[in-house]
Amino acid sequence: MPFFAHPFDIYGWYIVAGEMVKIGPFAKVYIFPPLWEYTVIPLAYLYHWLSTIFHMEAIPVNAIPVELNPGWNIKYVPGPLFNFVIKIPLLISDILATFIVYKAVEELTEKLIDAQRAAFLWFLNPFLIWISCGWGEYDTLPTLFAAASFLLLIRRRTKFSAICLAISALYKLYALLFLVPIFIFFLRMWRTSWRREWLKFLFVFLLFCVLVGSPQLWLLWSQNSLLQLVGFSSYFYTPTSFFGFFGFGLTYWTISLLMPLDVNFQTLIMDGVMLCIMALTFSVIGKSRFGRVYSDLAASELSCLVALFLSFRIICEQYFVWALPFFIIVCIEGRVKKWLYGASSIVALIYAQKNFPFYLLPAYPWIGSTLVQLARLVKPFSQTPQVQGQIIMMPSFSGALILTILGFCFSFIMFLLYFRLIFGLDWKSVESLRRSNYDSEH
Repeated sequence: MPFFAHPFDIYGWYIVAGEMVKIGPFAKVYIFPPLWEYTVIPLAYLYHWLSTIFHMEAIPVNAIPVELNPGWNIKYVPGPLFNFVIKIPLLISDILATFIVYKAVEELTEKLIDAQRAAFLWFLNPFLIWISCGWGEYDTLPTLFAAASFLLLIRRRTKFSAICLAISALYKLYALLFLVPIFIFFLRMWRTSWRREWLKFLFVFLLFCVLVGSPQLWLLWSQNSLLQLVGFSSYFYTPTSFFGFFGFGLTYWTISLLMPLDVNFQTLIMDGVMLCIMALTFSVIGKSRFGRVYSDLAASELSCLVALFLSFRIICEQYFVWALPFFIIVCIEGRVKKWLYGASSIVALIYAQKNFPFYLLPAYPWIGSTLVQLARLVKPFSQTPQVQGQIIMMPSFSGALILTILGFCFSFIMFLLYFRLIFGLDWKSVESLRRSNYDSEH
């Protein structure tokens, strides 16, 4: 979908690709973890070569009507050629992940029809299509390797599973959460040899992360940028606000768009909620007997992600892609209702349209007047204040109200999903609860 692109993110990849061609791919660190940067390197040179052949360039923002200025200091709108090139690995990963999900469900259920349904739920999910093909975010890549790690564990390929999980973490750090349920998996699955298998997995995982990530860390150190990276990372968990609001995305914290919140107090609440829900999640996983071994592993990994969605203050829409393969597995198994999968995908898809119609800017040469009319149509839902001389695009009260409702809806669905997952695991307290319910009924 070359005529769709997130105005800020794709612009960021465009600038990175241009700098790689001009000053060299390893002259500076653009992103950490590093694998997306490594992925962009060949794409940057491919785009540069194709653009010289077809003479297709980005559109300067100052050459389009002011109504279509996306703000945020964006100077160019990358054209369809760049959008197509940068999305090539995303399309490939979507297709490969379809095969991974298909094989995982087939080996879990031994039913061809279930595997086909799982592949359908993944590949034809409109939210996934939008994030990869419309938005242009790369979250499908770490998701692919996290799902591959799960499939390889089913096949007892410990070392290759560890490498795939390391690749996932080197794209997005969320994969580190899976180390806890995988540890419990080895403890329950291998019995007498679990220490050897777990240590093998952990050693390969850490070794691969060090080998791939150390060049970037060394470059950061040589550029005196390591502390800057730490400072940027601290933004996600320390008392800070983003242009006056505390949280945003697919979370109840989106309410900060409507009313000012005390940052220090809200951070204390968020840290407390996160600590409690993560402790509960890891405790339940630790007590689980993994009676349905691989299905319980999928449910446990999904529980870790849902716990994050229910506690963290910044849940960007694309993060939901991380959960989709494991969500599909527990749906096919019948552990949770399929409507939860459909409803959460729809809410996430609607929320992801908050930058409409600026996603269509690459098509400006063909539908410019229509885009201007669309921008005027949605103007009541947004505002464009200036901060330090920079125009930024922010929701108005009505727009913030819509986003807040969507954020609460998503969190509510995630709460229902979390409840079903936690009480679906085979652990002692749930077993006692079921026994007491049975005794009371008889």
